[in-house]
Amino acid sequence: MGRPSNRRCPSSTCSKRGADSLQVAALVKPILPLRRRVPRTFTAVILFFAMWAAIMGLVIVSPGAIGTLFFLTQQISGWIFLIAVAIVGAIFIGMFISHRLLTHGGFTPFEEEMLRMRRDVEESREHLKKVREEVGVMRVEVARMRRASRGGHSENEGAQEGRAAAGLSAELSGGRSEGGDDGEKV
Repeated sequence: MGRPSNRRCPSSTCSKRGADSLQVAALVKPILPLRRRVPRTFTAVILFFAMWAAIMGLVIVSPGAIGTLFFLTQQISGWIFLIAVAIVGAIFIGMFISHRLLTHGGFTPFEEEMLRMRRDVEESREHLKKVREEVGVMRVEVARMRRASRGGHSENEGAQEGRAAAGLSAELSGGRSEGGDDGEKV
């Protein structure tokens, strides 16, 4: 149930326990010589001051040499900067071209959903136009039925109201009749 007694210490520095409790033998790591590394920043600062001292020495020894040295330094640093900017620009242009080549060129899912919604809105508008036509025709029919129930119109006047209803539906549908009572165009 408990832990096994023969386990090892991962660093091998633990004292041995167990059957020989009187014997205490501790393993200790051997003393290693300490080596310290000089930090890179310190080395860079020392090199910078050494270069500065060398340039000051050149100024004292030969004043014309410093102008040449400055010119060469300027040319080299200019070329290094130009190469770095060219590489970064080439990377960005390459990323742009590869992105344009690898994209599928179709619509995104959001754009597809917007197109579906636009189609639904257009279908709803068409349906609304048809409902308005039917309501207009029904109003004319209801008015004609009310007049007929009051008792006063002949068959001739009912046909004229039917034509008026067909004209109303043609007017609402944009100049075409979609089958009124008598199917005539006005």
